[in-house]
Amino acid sequence: MSTFKLGFVIGRFQHLHQSHVKMIDTALQSCDQVILMIGSSQESGTERNPFNLYTRMNLIREVFFHEIEDGLLLLAHTDDMTHEDDHSTAWGDFVLRKINMWRAHYGIQHEVDCFVYGNDEERSAWFNPKDIEKVSHIILSRQADNLSATSVRKLMVEDDHSEWKKQTPISIHSKYKELREELLNVPAYSVKKLEELL
Repeated sequence: MSTFKLGFVIGRFQHLHQSHVKMIDTALQSCDQVILMIGSSQESGTERNPFNLYTRMNLIREVFFHEIEDGLLLLAHTDDMTHEDDHSTAWGDFVLRKINMWRAHYGIQHEVDCFVYGNDEERSAWFNPKDIEKVSHIILSRQADNLSATSVRKLMVEDDHSEWKKQTPISIHSKYKELREELLNVPAYSVKKLEELL
């Protein structure tokens, strides 16, 4: 029996790495079901958001296939309200509306009662306190893993395959070549690579 009924995790997952996996696993261990929302879903082909939504969702499906099949992990996505750094309470209201939309999509009666996130961002500050007064928070240290999607992408630009494998779940290791190709097709990353070679 889990402590919470419905957990919520949000992130851009550009792309999925071991710190993300730990956060999602924590949510799954703590909650009966988890809505995993991929943010900035409309973004791709930029330095900060190189991978498209299809790629990001497929990587999550590779790692959490059984949890998704069993209805424990529910994939969702959202575009940005204005831009990805707009973290006002208006953004919080927008996220709550999106959560309710996806709850209806999956036929879930329970309200979200747990947020799980990294301590790089105080996500509870996005919301009006009255809107989340019945929501618990599980906050994980992102610094403990010393790992970020930015560093994972840097390893791919440098073609450091062995170090990349240490920082990513084993079930996506076979995707390295196609992920690197997608990354290097983004102008910001192909320019970086050329600069390194000169």
